[in-house]
Amino acid sequence: MRRRLEVDGQTGTVPGLLTLPAAGATPPTLLLLGHGGGGGKDERRFPEMAARFAAELDAAVLAIDGPAHGERAPKGDDPVTVFRAGRRALVDPDMPARFADDWARSVAACRDAGIGVTTLLYAGFSMGTLLGVPAVAHLGDVHGAVFGVGGVPRQGGVADLVRGIAGVAAATIVEEEDDAALRGRIVVEAARRVTGTEVLMLNMTKDVVFPISGAFELFDAFTCPKRIAFWEGGHTELPPEAMAMAHAFFRRVIARDDAAAGTVGAW
Repeated sequence: MRRRLEVDGQTGTVPGLLTLPAAGATPPTLLLLGHGGGGGKDERRFPEMAARFAAELDAAVLAIDGPAHGERAPKGDDPVTVFRAGRRALVDPDMPARFADDWARSVAACRDAGIGVTTLLYAGFSMGTLLGVPAVAHLGDVHGAVFGVGGVPRQGGVADLVRGIAGVAAATIVEEEDDAALRGRIVVEAARRVTGTEVLMLNMTKDVVFPISGAFELFDAFTCPKRIAFWEGGHTELPPEAMAMAHAFFRRVIARDDAAAGTVGAW
């Protein structure tokens, strides 16, 4: 069952999609799903991913549109102007903190409805990792977090990825404001503030955005219980085996919460 969720954020309405395991359900577990760059809460693969998480974990799954994505994307007739406006919204240094607050307000709305009052989880991919780590640090009570295809980004990496997907013109706009160094500092500083959360990182060996060294730089910044796994391939090639690992990880976290009232234990 899917339900629309809206909350008032610092910069306007935050649109969300809440997926429940059954009609009328108020599950004690809430999983936050962070989409990648260029995606959105309504992109086909994310509702499908949410439905699978909800069914297998008996959890509610909440996805909200990231800044300048989905319903929050800039409007206009000129695609170049729209793309440039979206890029500038993303490179705002204050944006990760505002988006973390968007998540906090959305979680509060779910809990006011009796959803997710026991266990809070997070799963984010690419941009969903870069913005998810600050969000998890801000929330403070996330029991388990999966960060997929993320880390400290390589200068020029996003432009290289965009060039292969959307062409030279789009890549040039990205190159105008390459914020890899800023994003790296923000995500590492946030990782150092993550406590009481078990972390699983899922990465690729040939990622043009997040190289192996960048993945380990983020991994090393976490001081909480953590694990990292790599698969051969590029940024967009995270295999089904990685998602199976994420599901198994979350099941363990939920089981421990049920057995130990939310305390964090060894793997």
